[in-house]
Amino acid sequence: METMEEALARITEIANNGGEAERTEIEHIKSTFYRMLNESKAAEPAPQPAEAPVEETESEATPSEPAPQPAETPVSDKLNALEEAFKEQLQRVKELRAAAAEEMTKVQQDNLARKQAIIAEIQQMAENPETADKGYDRMKQLQADWKETGEVPAEEATAVWKEYQRWNEQYYDMLRINAELRAYDFKKNLELKTSLCEQAEALAEKVEEDVIGAFRSLQDLHNQFREIGPVAKEIREEVWTRFKAASTVVNKAHQAHFEAQKAVEEANLAQKTALCEQAEATVAEKPKNANEWEEQTQKILELQKQWKTIGFAPRKVNQQIFDRFRSVCDAFFTAKADHFKSLRDGLQKNLEEKMHLIERVEELKDSTAWSVTTDEIIQLQKQWKAIGPVARKKSEEIWQRFNEACNYFFDRRKEARKEQYQKVSRQVQRTVERAGTDLQRIQRSIDEKRQELNTYENNLTFLNATSKTGSSFIEEIQKRIELLKGELQGLEKKLREQRKAEAEAQEGGE
Repeated sequence: METMEEALARITEIANNGGEAERTEIEHIKSTFYRMLNESKAAEPAPQPAEAPVEETESEATPSEPAPQPAETPVSDKLNALEEAFKEQLQRVKELRAAAAEEMTKVQQDNLARKQAIIAEIQQMAENPETADKGYDRMKQLQADWKETGEVPAEEATAVWKEYQRWNEQYYDMLRINAELRAYDFKKNLELKTSLCEQAEALAEKVEEDVIGAFRSLQDLHNQFREIGPVAKEIREEVWTRFKAASTVVNKAHQAHFEAQKAVEEANLAQKTALCEQAEATVAEKPKNANEWEEQTQKILELQKQWKTIGFAPRKVNQQIFDRFRSVCDAFFTAKADHFKSLRDGLQKNLEEKMHLIERVEELKDSTAWSVTTDEIIQLQKQWKAIGPVARKKSEEIWQRFNEACNYFFDRRKEARKEQYQKVSRQVQRTVERAGTDLQRIQRSIDEKRQELNTYENNLTFLNATSKTGSSFIEEIQKRIELLKGELQGLEKKLREQRKAEAEAQEGGE
């Protein structure tokens, strides 16, 4: 059988035939089917992501890394269907064989009772020399009945056969009939047993060609040997020794075959255990980015490839070691699927948050509340930077949209500021021009007042208070001088204030 379908067809055929087949064949079909099934499952491609590659950041895209698909695939469905069909037919075979075994047990018990009755009758004849000769025909009938009677329970077969053989031999030893008749029986039995010896020796010579087949054929020869009557007493041991010697060759070859097979299976177990340990060590390393996930994926796939090249481990642990390897591979691909699903979920969440920011900035881009809107858009830009990356296929698109909306607003603000600046500049220019005229006028007044003050102070040095009238005039000049000083201080203060106002106007225009 080279395919699981062929194994299923054969087990179905056996079930339809009432479960009639050798147990070894059924076990062989079962082990072959599950070996091919397990190998097919182990070789099934690792789950891949349905979405496009994801990335770690917007500015530097990471290598594409597929996340596993859900576990069920068309290949998995086919394998599961084959396994269910095989289980169903195998269960039919088990039930049929169980019913047949129950019936066989009853039949074997009946056969045992029948053979024990035959032995008892032969024993009675063998123990009575007087009736031995007279009972020869009955003896031949009992021997025929023995051969026609089917199998007995396996645990009783050897003992009951030895008992039968013992009393057979005793009967013939006691038999006092015509020597020619006895010799004829011995000769016929010798011919049959000699043929079985030759067949056993032929099996022994070619045992290496088919150890299992030779062993099974030998069992059949042993069953035939037991059913044949005795040979002459003087050669009984010789014939048995010859048959036993050939049997020993086959049995030893059979034992050696299974010991060699066991050694191979133990070596396979060691190799598979090593692969399990490597897989477990690989999975224990927690990847930090897509590159490391890819590296670990390739390691696991390589281990699976190596696993397929190794034969069976010992039957008692074969399924156990496979389950161990399969579970660590499943754990890895499940963790990988969860990681990339989480990553995609995070990227999707970031995308949704950034789309909200885009919608808000597009609402604000036509606003003329320059100061308030500027502050809000700057905050939106800060939030944009704080949000993590999105999928690469969307990254550039949404950034362009967000950036264009921001730039549109700031370009409008810049243009509005330019117009405002030009307006203010014109106002400042007019203010400066007016301020320049006022400054000139104030400066001229200050100069006139200072000149007038100097004149009064100079004239005062030439006057004296010798007359009453002269004293009054001097007082009048002094009052005028004080008044001029007060006016001069006021003009100088006004001049300073005007210059300060002009400087502030110029700074504001800038």
